[in-house]
Amino acid sequence: MDFRSREYDAFGPWIYEINEEHTMPPLFAPYYKQSETPLMLFKIPRKIERRSANPSMDLYDYVIALLDAKMYIMRRTGKRVAEQTIAYTDIQAVQYANDLLFAQIRIYTRDSTIDIFYNAVSTDIIAKMAVLLSNKLSSAQPRALSISAIPYSLETIEFLYAAQISKIEQVNADARLVAYQPAVPYNDNSLPSKLGRKQLIQSTAFVACDTALVIIKRIKDIIRTKSVDLSCVFVHLPYQNIKEMRILRHRDSKQISLLKIKTANHQFCTLFTDKNKQMSEMCDHMVSWLSLCKN
Repeated sequence: MDFRSREYDAFGPWIYEINEEHTMPPLFAPYYKQSETPLMLFKIPRKIERRSANPSMDLYDYVIALLDAKMYIMRRTGKRVAEQTIAYTDIQAVQYANDLLFAQIRIYTRDSTIDIFYNAVSTDIIAKMAVLLSNKLSSAQPRALSISAIPYSLETIEFLYAAQISKIEQVNADARLVAYQPAVPYNDNSLPSKLGRKQLIQSTAFVACDTALVIIKRIKDIIRTKSVDLSCVFVHLPYQNIKEMRILRHRDSKQISLLKIKTANHQFCTLFTDKNKQMSEMCDHMVSWLSLCKN
């Protein structure tokens, strides 16, 4: 059986690590010339149904390699392949998002953002990649972060957040919840509010790990009260890349504040209520700690 037939037989929405069983896609093989053994090498399929595929087609959109000092991305563009090399030192943050079967990796670099889409059935493969990438992005061990953990249970935070925090704790012994904003009603000067449509600010959790701050949130910060949102977003921010953290007054609501976190070239914002002391205390602690790290 030739490579294309074997590839077609295994084809589906799944991401595969490249090995003897799941080989390099034929379109990409002539381009891959990395001499070192990768920490991880995997391929991401095209977003097409199996019944629309056939053995003569190029069935994969991406091949991604995690190497010792860089990330190497090959992307299908028609019958050609575009190559991109990103040094880990150029990556300022990484975001992982999923909503049912939709899933996305967003890499924030010094020059741009890079979006990679995949099917959420392969979350385990991406979780493995996330751990390896996290270790590479946080190679410089910062001064110990002494912020206290906040106890949590299913009575105090949403199930999704408790489950995700537990997963982080399993791979990072130092991980701890340091701030949490529960979902709360939201009213502002926008047209939906003026028309009487009830809205919610969605929950956000902040987890301090040994070398990075992880933000867990939804794709949308604000939704209509009766909407169902099953999405989940992780933003991984290595401490050494955080340049500024501050709280701003929300321009449309007197009860809401905005937490803004900046890297050299990007910013990340979350909403919280003025009554949430966890958020302001975390921000004050982080600002003081980051100042110490720079000295």
